[in-house]
Amino acid sequence: MLKLPVPKRETPMAKINLMSKSRYIKRTIALIAPPLVVHSLPATTWFFPFTQRFFPDLMGVTKAGRAILTFDDGPDPVSTPKVLQILKENNVHATFFMLGSMVEAHPNLAHAVAQAGHEIALHGYEHRNHLFRSTRTIIYDLTKAKEIVETATGVKIRYYRPPYGVISIGTLIAARKLDLKIRLWTTWGRDWRASATSESVISDLMRHGIGGSTILLHDSDCTSAPGSTWSTIGGLKKLMDFANLNKIELSPITIDQ
Repeated sequence: MLKLPVPKRETPMAKINLMSKSRYIKRTIALIAPPLVVHSLPATTWFFPFTQRFFPDLMGVTKAGRAILTFDDGPDPVSTPKVLQILKENNVHATFFMLGSMVEAHPNLAHAVAQAGHEIALHGYEHRNHLFRSTRTIIYDLTKAKEIVETATGVKIRYYRPPYGVISIGTLIAARKLDLKIRLWTTWGRDWRASATSESVISDLMRHGIGGSTILLHDSDCTSAPGSTWSTIGGLKKLMDFANLNKIELSPITIDQ
């Protein structure tokens, strides 16, 4: 005869411990799940109204007729100067989420970006997924990056975008400790792909419209397909033409405050 295990009788204290663990798990999920879910939303059209309503600051939803222009992964001596030239020709300023490792290698270029009137923000020191890093490691990474970037540019960093846009509990703790505001994006050009072209970049940006959005592009291919920034540069020129034609103001984050 098959004997089934007899469940152990729960004591009042065991029930309390179980409830405490349950509350802890729920609280953890409540903190980490929304940002992780929201991160996937730029690629999901029917979720976008949800992000606008519940996560406007995190995602970077802005006013109609304006778009926040951001670049990740620089500064890069090959591509960043070209991006800066296009922005200068169109009298546009943007927010550059810089990697500490890239600024460490090219401090003068980072300084030049700041001197050109662009907003400097943080993308960490290493471009690694926070889901696989401890809180202590994330804090160390951000502290190191913040010191390097602020020293090179001479500006105080206010905003932070985690690599891949992935937010963990450690991300939230580190950002709060360093007084950094997390900012993701609402539309992207998917310019990091090897198959990207200037046409595909502008097409992906237009898929959800750019008015009222935060745009993500890359001014370096250090974490992308080699040479992909040429597609970024071509797509950026098309973006400038579109914005000018449709009277959409492109700006950094701070103008929207």
